[in-house]
Amino acid sequence: MFDSIKRFGIIACLSLGLAFLMAMPVDVHAQAATGGIRGAVTDVTGAALPGATVTAKNPATGLESKTTTNSEGYFSIP
Repeated sequence: MFDSIKRFGIIACLSLGLAFLMAMPVDVHAQAATGGIRGAVTDVTGAALPGATVTAKNPATGLESKTTTNSEGYFSIP
């Protein structure tokens, strides 16, 4: 009798686990060939440098992207 209760408990747990896994949404994304760069520009004392020009260049393609830091010294190149 105890073996059948134990077996039922194991089967119930496995079934609930399987149902839980099947109910989870599957969201798969491929790797993208693009990226971005974010950062901050500061001087040697650590103070922000607003208005600094930041240039990122891909040496393989020669593609160049430029931006300017904001009032807090932060920049973002998509």
